[in-house]
Formats: sequence, C-alpha cells, structure tokens
Amino acid sequence: MSELTPIQISNINWGHLALGALFLPMVLLFHGLSYAACGIAPTVSLDSTAKYAAAGDSVDYLVTITNNAVGGCDLDLSVSGDAESFSSSLPDGTPFTVPGGATETITLRVAVDSDTPDWVTNTTTLSVEGVDNIVTTTVFDDNPLLHNSINLGSVKHGGNWGTTKAGSKYGSFTCQTCHVKGSTNIKRIRNSIITPDDSSGTLPGDSQPVVFKSAENGSADMGNDTGGHSTSDRVCEVCHTYDSTGANGVRYHAYNMPADSGHFNASDCIGCHKHKTGFKASCSSCHGGGTAGAQSSNFWPDGSSANAENDTPGRHLAHMDALAQIKYGMNAVALLNDMAASAKQTDLCSYCHDTPGADADHAEPGPAETAFYPVWDKSAASSGSYTSGDGNCTNLCHNNRATGVGTYGWLDSGTSQCIMCHNNINVTTAGTTGATHDRHLNLASDFGPTLGCDDCHDATTDWSSNSTPDNGLHINGVLNIAGDKIADDEYTGTSIPGANFGSCSGGVNPNVCHNDGSMSAPPARTYVWGSALSNDCASCHLAVPSSNAHPTHVASADSSYGGGTPWPAGNNSTAGNYDFSCVNCHGTTRANHLNGATTITGVGYNDGTVDGIANGTCAAAVCHSDGTTPVNYTETPAWNASFTAGACDGCHGNIPTTAGHPQHVLEVGFHYNAIYSGLEDFLPVVDSDAATVDQGLDDGDGNPEVITLSNPAGYDQLRGHGGNLVSDGTPTSTVVSCNVCHFETITVNTNDLATYADADPDTRACAECHDDSVTPRLGIARIADQRKHVNGAVNVRFFDEKVRSKAQVRNENAYTVDSDGEAGWTKTSELTNNWVRFNGFKALDGSSYDEQPDTLHNMATAYYAAENPGDPTPEENYYSTAEKTCMISCHLWEAGRVDKAPVHWVDNATDGSAPLMCIDCHSRLPK
Repeated sequence: MSELTPIQISNINWGHLALGALFLPMVLLFHGLSYAACGIAPTVSLDSTAKYAAAGDSVDYLVTITNNAVGGCDLDLSVSGDAESFSSSLPDGTPFTVPGGATETITLRVAVDSDTPDWVTNTTTLSVEGVDNIVTTTVFDDNPLLHNSINLGSVKHGGNWGTTKAGSKYGSFTCQTCHVKGSTNIKRIRNSIITPDDSSGTLPGDSQPVVFKSAENGSADMGNDTGGHSTSDRVCEVCHTYDSTGANGVRYHAYNMPADSGHFNASDCIGCHKHKTGFKASCSSCHGGGTAGAQSSNFWPDGSSANAENDTPGRHLAHMDALAQIKYGMNAVALLNDMAASAKQTDLCSYCHDTPGADADHAEPGPAETAFYPVWDKSAASSGSYTSGDGNCTNLCHNNRATGVGTYGWLDSGTSQCIMCHNNINVTTAGTTGATHDRHLNLASDFGPTLGCDDCHDATTDWSSNSTPDNGLHINGVLNIAGDKIADDEYTGTSIPGANFGSCSGGVNPNVCHNDGSMSAPPARTYVWGSALSNDCASCHLAVPSSNAHPTHVASADSSYGGGTPWPAGNNSTAGNYDFSCVNCHGTTRANHLNGATTITGVGYNDGTVDGIANGTCAAAVCHSDGTTPVNYTETPAWNASFTAGACDGCHGNIPTTAGHPQHVLEVGFHYNAIYSGLEDFLPVVDSDAATVDQGLDDGDGNPEVITLSNPAGYDQLRGHGGNLVSDGTPTSTVVSCNVCHFETITVNTNDLATYADADPDTRACAECHDDSVTPRLGIARIADQRKHVNGAVNVRFFDEKVRSKAQVRNENAYTVDSDGEAGWTKTSELTNNWVRFNGFKALDGSSYDEQPDTLHNMATAYYAAENPGDPTPEENYYSTAEKTCMISCHLWEAGRVDKAPVHWVDNATDGSAPLMCIDCHSRLPK
C-alpha cells in the first residue's frame, strides 16, 4: 500500500472585515488539502449546527476532518457567510496536518463585536468539495445557570421562553427572578416569584408565597405530588404549568397536579437537575456518572448512583462499547471525549430504549422499558423481548436467540462467546448448520483441501478465539460470506439473521469451490446450507460432463465418479461407448481438487494458453498412442474439436507401420495387388464390364489365351483379394485388414481411409482400385466393441472366417482326393493340413483359390491346445502377449513341427527372436 498523504491546512490569515454591509460575505479558504484521489473527499462534521454567543464574546465550533484518501490530490475547504459584527479565527494555528486515513479536530471560532445587539444571526457555510455544511451563530448573552429554553434545548412555547427575545414567554429569566437579598428562605430564594414580563404569559404561581426552609431529602419544602394539588408554595412548582403530554408544560411537580405523579416526591431536585446546567436534567445524575470524559460523563448505568434501581450495571458497558464501535468507530469511554458525546450516547441508548429520557414515564419507579432496534437499520420495527426478573434477552442483534440465564443473561457475568448468538458448529447433527460446517472443515480426506473459517468468512478475523471481530462486518444484519475462496456476490443467502440459509453455489458467480470444474455455474444451484448433498460429485459437476470432448470420453456417472486409479483401472467402457474415469486425466492428488484450477496430469496436456484451456491438446496420453511398447504418443486434436470419424491414423497409422503390420497388411495382404499367374507374369486387372479379355499369356501352345469371364456381381478382377466371386457370393481371396486379427475390436474389413506408409497422406490404399467410378468403396473402419479398444491391452482374437488365398505358390503333386476321400497334397503335409484347393491351380479365368479347412480362430485354438494340452482356455491364449507369437495356418503351422519356430510379431532385429524364414509363410521345398 502506498503511503497515506496528509491533508494540510496552512498559512491562513483570518481577519475582521468591516466594510459597511451587514451581510457582506467573507470567504475563508482552507487550501493545500491533499488526499488520495480527486473525488474522494474527506469526511467533515461539526459538533453543532447552531450556537449562541454573547456580544463581545465568541463561540467555538469543533470541526472534525477525516482524511479518507491515499495519494496526492488538492482539496479546497471554504467557509463563507461572516457578516459585519462577526469575525472568525483558527486558534489551533497553522499549518495543521491531518494524516491520510486519520481523524483530527480543529476549532473554528466565531467572535461577536461588543456592540452587537441580541438575536442578530450569522449564517456560516462550510463547503467541502461543493458539499455545504451550514451553521448558525445567534447573539444572546446567556448564562448557563439560568432556566430558559436555550440552556434546556426546549422547543416549548416557540422555543424562546425565559429569554430576552421579543415575545418570549414570561420574559427574560435572570438570577434576580428567583434570588434576592433579605429573603426569609434559604439560598436567598424569593418569598414570592413574579413573572418578568406578563405581556406574553403569567407564571401559574405568580406572586404566590414560596416556602423553602430545608433542602434535605424528605423535607416538606421539596416538591411533592402525593394526592395531587391545585396550588403549591414549593420552589419550582410555583412556576410549572401542568400538561399531561409535556408539550406545553410539565408532567411532574407542577403548580396544579391533578394526581400523584410518583416522581421522586420530597426529594432534592438538584440531585438530577443541576443548577449549573440551568436545571436541565442530566442522564448521569440518575444512572452512570462514574466515568467522566472531556465532554460528558457516562449515561449508561454503572452502579455509581445511590439509586440502585436506576443504576444496575448489567451488561451496559459491553453493549455501549459494541454500539459505539459500530456506529462511531470508538469505544464507549472514548466517546465521552467526543464533542457530541451527550447526543451520541442518547442515540446509542435508543437502540434498546425508545426515546430515552423523553418517554412519558421516564424517571418513574420500575424497570426501564425496552424496544430493540437492529443496529444496522434503526428505521426497522422494534422486536425482541427482555425479562427484567432474570435478564433473559432476545433480539435481532443477537440473531434472534435468547441469551438464557446463568451464563449470557443480562445479569450474568459469563464471558460472551460466539455460540451465544450463532449456531454451535461443533454440534454436527444431520441437517444442521454444524453438520455442514463440519463437512467443510474436514474436507481433506475426501476432497483434498483443508479449509478454515477465513476461506468463507472475513480473512482478517481471528477465528481461533471468541473475540469480537473488529472489522465492521459483525452485527451488521448480513450473513458475511466473503473470504479467501468466496466473494460476497457468490452467496444467495438472506441478510436477515435467523432466516433460512442460502446457497454458496447459486450466486451471481460460482466460487472457487462450488463450480463445474471450469469456473462456470455448477448443476446444483439450489444447494442449501445445512442440508446434506445426495451426490457429492454431481452437485458441482454434471453426472456426465457435457463440455468440449467430455461426452466422447465419459458416458456414465458411475465411471466418471467411480474413483479408482489412473489408467487402465478407470476404464468402464461398454461396447458402444468409451467411458473413462476422471482420474485418468485429472489424477488422484486430492490437493489438486477445489483449487480454482483445472488440473490435467499424466497426459502431456498443452493448456492452450494463447486461446484458452479448451484449445489444449494431449501429447503424452497412453489412450492416444500407437499401442506399442515403448509407447509412441500422438498429439490429439484440440479438446474442443471433433475427432474425425474413422481416423485411425489419429493415434496409430492406418495402415499401421509398427512391428509386423506392414508385412501382413501391405506386403502380404495375400498379395492383394500382385498375384503371380503361375506362368510368366502377374494376373491382370480386368474391368467388370468386359465380357472377354486377352490375358496376354501363353499356356505353352504358342497362342495368347483369350477367355470369357464369369462375373455375375460385376466386380473387377483384382490381382488378389476380391477376385472372381464364388457361387455363394463371397470373394475368392480374403481381405487382410484389422478385423482378421482383432475381431473383438473391429468386425469389418472395409477401410476406405487406409493409407500407404510411404505415400502421400491423401493417397488412400483402397482408393487405388476402388475409385468409385466402377468399383465402389465399401466404408471406413469402425470400432465394434470399445471395451476392446483404448484399454491398455493388445486384444488379439482371430476372425470367425476361413481364410482364402489366390497366391497358390505351389502345384507339386496336384491336389487330389484319394480312394478314402482324403484330399490334399500328397507330399507336403503343411499344405494338406492347412489348405483346401478349389478350381485347380491358377486357372486362367482367375477362379482358383485355396481355403483353410476351418475358421482362423478355431484352427489357432486347436494348434495352441495341441502344443499346450494343460491350458484350460486355449482360445484366449493362442497369441502370446509376452512372447508375441502365434501358431496359425497362415504360417503353415502344424502340431509337432520341429523345423521352424512360431513366427514372432516384432522385428527380429530388435528383439532377438529367430529370424524369419521362407517356410514361415511358404511350404517347404519339394522333396
């Protein structure tokens, strides 16, 4: 914080201007007042807006200036209105400094010329930054001992009775009105009192005898209303006219009292009505008075008065301290030094007592009436109750809670604690505010952060003690929900103490704890403090988050909030939907929860700082990798972007280039684009609309062969898969695609988006032949069971089809069927056991093909079971995840074969496995 810059009032020369005009203004300029910033004026107050001064004398106005500002900015304070016969001065001298943030008092003195007549009035305007404060000085030679409207502050009879002003009721009271030498009464009280000026009214006991022989309590000479009376010879009563309302007379001790008022009969009036104040009653005369300040003694009962009934201390001082602090920024004792101490004390009393000192039965016997007003809104209707017998008190300031008796009651001495007014948060019964507080204060085990009181409430308060907060936020009629983690506009609770509580998550803005994870409004915006949450996670987050790519990754609340550990345990995917747990991307570190940040860990997240977190990408997520070990990661699309349907190459190549993928899909593919004719060249590609074709081949007779094609479905004659269709409508060569080895994951062989590894990405492998002009593309590859994809495992499961091949690399000992019905190649068992031939060897019409005797899955299961007779689930283990080998008919495997090892999936050059041999894919050389 920058240094507070003081206000300076400097080098002012005050003088009297006598320019012959009665109200010629004199402008007094306070210049050089600097404060924080222009437009933030200091607070200026006066001890009174109207005072009296005798001719030839002066009166002081006390000006309090509070510098509210920080920094540098000049402010002008001007005083105008001094007329002829009046002059002002600044007795405190110059320069006068008010430090930034501080409050100081200066004296503005207005002097009156000695020849100025009474009742001349001067109006002075104190202007601060254009805001005027008007004070009026009236000339009147007053004496504080005199009993008149000025000294009593009375508005009766026009507000000028007993003064020299023309038309004053009864005329002007002087010392001689009541006192004279030679009187037979004590204290020189006249034997009879005569109205000074009966032209404007006559005293009720005018010229009547006055008897005043004793001033002791109990004397018959003191005022006594017992039984009532129509006349009186007692001092004071001879001058008082009775008025039951008090508006134009008195209610007690009048000349003519219709009944007993019960107001301190036969008691010395001076006990309360001091002569030095013109007999104006002083509050501290009957209660209080034990502490004297510069401006007043205390009014609150403190046990100092002889009349204990009026002066029971109770908890008056504690309440006056609290009220003074809230209202005036000082404690009650400091208030006694304030220039308006009397008025301010009376104001504070009025929060618990209606019109203190002016109520109709004030000073009568019995307990004081109470009427409680909230300190934050004096205009509100009074409420609450007080039991005088035991001191039990209930009111809005106490949160409408009864103090009870024995500890916190008005007459008790127990130290006040928070639970006197607030719910005890240590009582954690379900459905109470204590239960909810307890949940928040013990979050660490479930939600990560450790919260303290200052996270939701004022951070400057010492919440470890029962001391009253000294921050202006206590007893203010507002549920102050504003701390380190929540702002005052994030709580919708009512401001009326004792009413229903509100919601922390339903305010104008979501707070750092209650939001949907992206600082947007949480779904449960009606959560009420003191009520339990039915679903802890879904109260802040959607059961299935809907933002950005969440719906692609999360499908159910059970998965999202199911806990668990990161990948792959947090995977609850179904056949139709990916369904991952929050922990896969957000981790399990509880300290990263409820921290106002989106924590993404373990996936190489680039948070998209330039464009916002939704534009970020993952660059090290095992989910988005090529499935190999060690992992090769692929950077994902932006979190708020869509993943292209069928884009297998978004994570691994399509066609994959790792391990044995190229050999199976590109190089082998059962020679999808290069089948040897068996004579002298590759089989040609023949368009489907050709009825005959010159093969360009010679079968040995020296003539090129021209044949008629049988192509009922209109398919092109391809050099490999597809080929001529057999009678059941299926192609004569198997399309080797992902589905052949990963049949649980993908069940179709179509893959229009397949790309050669060494080709332009825009050149698709399938599009080489399937150009859609004649031979249509058949669709993109799609995941059939998402449980078997992105699951941290290599799911090898061969398809339930018989593999067909047109390669037919061998024609040794023509495939025959013997007399026992056994078919096969008589000299090559691996062919006999693994393949059945149809339509001969490389027929010129392309109809020849070989086919496995059983589905690939069944044959692999059988081979593995034969080699591992003790394995109970050969159908699940024929691919060795650890050794990365498989025994299938594609590799001409047969049980008991000893001249070759199972083919290894990974490149032998990197893993040390046996090198590939010709017989791993082809039959042995002829014997």
